Amino acid sequence: MNTDKIIGDIEISFSIKTGDFIKMSLRSEYLYTGRLLKFIPLYLVLVGLIFYSNMKGNSATLVPVVMLIMLIIPVVIIVNFYHSTKRDYREYHCGNSKFTISDRGVDSVTAAGEAFCGWESICKVIEDKDAYYFFINSYFCFFIPMNAISPVDKEILTAFFQDNPEDITFIKKF
Repeated sequence: MNTDKIIGDIEISFSIKTGDFIKMSLRSEYLYTGRLLKFIPLYLVLVGLIFYSNMKGNSATLVPVVMLIMLIIPVVIIVNFYHSTKRDYREYHCGNSKFTISDRGVDSVTAAGEAFCGWESICKVIEDKDAYYFFINSYFCFFIPMNAISPVDKEILTAFFQDNPEDITFIKKF
């Protein structure tokens, strides 16, 4: 990343509530990654089965089974997501977290310990009304809530990401 624009060290300390963590995790895992798109082929096959069974006259038994499967899949996904997110919250964010954003990258101190992620490891940053999402790859990210960042630091970070586009994709979603 071109770090000609120096940002200094921006220290952000916060404690996040379970509900906010779940909301931001939901956005980062499903909305911003396109993870739900992988289920489209399955649903197309299931809809095709419904049409096929209607054409063959077997709809009395096959259609309810296929419809049940189509309803069970989202329930399983939601329950799995909820339990894994609650586990992640307990392991990583159940106390105070501290992130330091610098020209080198992002240092973090959470309940799980200390970590550093250099800018060369971050491929995308998404800013929305609730958080900055720092993506390490297509599916894995960490986030910092907006309410923990001062207005001045928000301006500095946004300008930093907008001025350094060659290695990191920066997206504002409002």
